[in-house]
Amino acid sequence: MSEPMAFGDRIVKKALEAGFNECAVLLNNIERTMVRIANNQVVVTQNWVSGKASLYLSAKERVFQLSFDTINIDHIERTIKELALGIDRTERSFLYAPLPDPDPSARPLEGGFDQKVYDMLENPSEVSEILINTALGEGAERVAGVIDLGVEERCLITSKGFSRCERKTFFISHLRSFVSEGSGHWGYGSRFYDAREVEDVARRSAEYARLSRTQRSVEPGLYDMVLSPMVLGELLESVARGFSALSYILGLSFLRGKKPGDKVASDVLTLKDNPLKHDLLGSSGFDDEGIATRVNTLIERGVFKTLLHNTKTASHMGVGSTGNAGWIYPRPWSLTIEPGDMGDDELVRELKRGLIITNNWYTRFHNYVEGVFSTVSRDALLIVENGDIVGAAKKVRITDTLPNLLSRISAVGRTLYKVKWWEIGVPVEIPFVLVRGLRISS
Repeated sequence: MSEPMAFGDRIVKKALEAGFNECAVLLNNIERTMVRIANNQVVVTQNWVSGKASLYLSAKERVFQLSFDTINIDHIERTIKELALGIDRTERSFLYAPLPDPDPSARPLEGGFDQKVYDMLENPSEVSEILINTALGEGAERVAGVIDLGVEERCLITSKGFSRCERKTFFISHLRSFVSEGSGHWGYGSRFYDAREVEDVARRSAEYARLSRTQRSVEPGLYDMVLSPMVLGELLESVARGFSALSYILGLSFLRGKKPGDKVASDVLTLKDNPLKHDLLGSSGFDDEGIATRVNTLIERGVFKTLLHNTKTASHMGVGSTGNAGWIYPRPWSLTIEPGDMGDDELVRELKRGLIITNNWYTRFHNYVEGVFSTVSRDALLIVENGDIVGAAKKVRITDTLPNLLSRISAVGRTLYKVKWWEIGVPVEIPFVLVRGLRISS
């Protein structure tokens, strides 16, 4: 770790010499292997090492943020010198606050490195064989998917004297299975490899494909729904965006007009940002300003508890940082929902009549302030009558609002899933949920 530290120290020194008052350097070095599966076989295996450098600079209450996809010391130094020439032509930031002094409790989070993942970098064939063979054994006609695994080193060096590195592994696998006109999709993401979770990815994707092999249309209208963790996980990123203090300050949050203590969701929902659970992909011991991370409860039994802050938004609102920097935009690390008391099958029986949405994509917002969104179902969309799955529907578009989604959750499953694929940006560990009365269109 001495090399990235020396690199960061040099950048900080050059930034101060150029005329900046503050500098923070965030270095990300990743060694990864990616496998692509198509038509029941591995078609591509790639191995590569990449590096990224991000810089925060400030002078005279002007704030700058830069990112470099390759770590080239000469190019970074030239860019800093060129940027320094324009300091006085830049407007002061209304959210400026100085970088914090080193937080003595901010330390690298332990336990996030899995030797099995590291050993698989050269040969991940075990994973691809499990995915393909399990899905085909469960009745899939063909499959396609991705395995993405590796090691990441994240280092933060600041002009205030903070200097720490974390080294963690990551493992992601998701598979799409096909049977006739039906398809099913499931994904898993963690810091650790677990063969049982990989098998579950294959089994679920194949099961959903079988259940949706024939499809019919459903009428637009209000429907009760069971949302899978794949769907809820994708939507929670938008929910969490509303809890970022910058969104709130700029009036771009669906929480506008609300304050901590107000009711914003159903009593059965407790949503947390948890960076300290070491097996979650977003786990970290310190944020981008060198503040110790912590568990933050966003919603507790339906009640709005806190926004997510960096030092700038915290200073603007007269509170303390929550350890969620983002130099500009406070963001969540890993979202978790407290489990309920119902099994997944019980949720379907409780649904009685409605739809099970297993996957979605193309979520778009028509109004951020009111939380008006639409999202398109993808893969198996299952029809439930009298508490039983009786068929599958053609894809639909859910068109509703985040406040409605949160307030109409009537039951929460007790089993938590670490789901991940490219549509789920913020790592999650969440259950199936039952939602009453969401609107769909064709």
